[in-house]
Amino acid sequence: MPKIAVIGAGIAGLATAEMLQRYSSNTVVLVESTQQFGAGASMDQHGWFHAGSLYSLQGNHLSVQAAVDNLKIITNHYRPFLDLPEAGPATTGNKGRWFSNRPIHYVFPDANALIAAHSEGFLQPELHNFLSLAPTIATAEADLGRLRGLDRELGGLKVVGFDSPMHTHLMLSDLAGSFLAQGGEVQFSCRYIGHRRNGDQIELLLADGRSLSVDKLIITSGSEIARSQLQLGNLSVRKSPIMVIIPPLCPDNQVVVEDARNPSLSHIVHSYDDKLYSVVSGGYTADAKDEAGQMAAAKALRDTVARYFPSRFRECEAQVFFGTKVDMPVDKSSRNYSPAIVEIEKDVLIAVPGKFSFAFLLARELSVRVMSDHSSIPAPRCSPIGMDPLLIARPRHEAVARALYGAGSMSRGAHSQNQLLKEMYYVR
Repeated sequence: MPKIAVIGAGIAGLATAEMLQRYSSNTVVLVESTQQFGAGASMDQHGWFHAGSLYSLQGNHLSVQAAVDNLKIITNHYRPFLDLPEAGPATTGNKGRWFSNRPIHYVFPDANALIAAHSEGFLQPELHNFLSLAPTIATAEADLGRLRGLDRELGGLKVVGFDSPMHTHLMLSDLAGSFLAQGGEVQFSCRYIGHRRNGDQIELLLADGRSLSVDKLIITSGSEIARSQLQLGNLSVRKSPIMVIIPPLCPDNQVVVEDARNPSLSHIVHSYDDKLYSVVSGGYTADAKDEAGQMAAAKALRDTVARYFPSRFRECEAQVFFGTKVDMPVDKSSRNYSPAIVEIEKDVLIAVPGKFSFAFLLARELSVRVMSDHSSIPAPRCSPIGMDPLLIARPRHEAVARALYGAGSMSRGAHSQNQLLKEMYYVR
């Protein structure tokens, strides 16, 4: 019975371990340096599930294809999780319990810059590509490219894609419950620091002095990959600012696009205990070692938010944290969010999901590669067990929002939650 070690219990490692544990011939052990599933970089994101809408607009064909394939895999191999009872009233919709049913709107303030000056009203290539992708993603049960008409305030196009906010804690809880129910093993507070060969076995070296012998090793932890001395020449580790704002700037999930190749602002509404808050990001990023660049990126994000929401932003409280993005771009001029798998030696694989959303595509590609089996992936062998909520990491944006609300600094005439839900604000 092959023993497989997966380093990192973030979304990439957990999805991979769960799928490999579906094979009754495998014994899979997750090695995690923290005391929770999903801690670390997996929780340093803004809760936006990417289904291809943004990448089609950018003309990023590799990432579009990855998004489409990822949706097909979720539909084909994770349907039992999506069909579990909903987490609570009105939290999910027909996409399944992992996803919010509230859409993400793509707003183009300057329609004239995006629509060609022909009497027929042809769209420029980028926007046409965005809309015409609908039939492709429809094969993955998506709903992309419906034209919603003109936005009254912006005077531009508003398009609804299949991208949606996601319930990351439910994803992690379901995957962890399934992994453990099928006999998987997890070792928390256990940091991998290297490995060596011992005959046909791979001996994992752990920070506490222990070792673990396995047949195959998969490293999915972005932090461990970044800290290692592995010669992955095109590995990119970058930091991107993410801003949490209370109360929400507006009730809509919106991506404002001034330049088709560089979205100016993404605004996602999240909640905890019926308290709403905005999570805002943009196309701002810097090398993980460039602290000055990171501060400049954070300032650029803050300036952009103030430009779109001048009066609202002045009334709000905000805090910035940084998400870590690890990927392997094709070249320095473009980002590649497609999963990447590199075999650094026999039976030792480095795996980079590219995006939180693409962890399921990565899991399937790793399973096919490790098992040398291109036939169908097994279904989960049993239902997930219930998980202790304390074992599942919560998104960092939620922790930041809790701290902001807990500070009790929102007495300065802020709109009530109920009032905000009834009103409709548009970016200016």
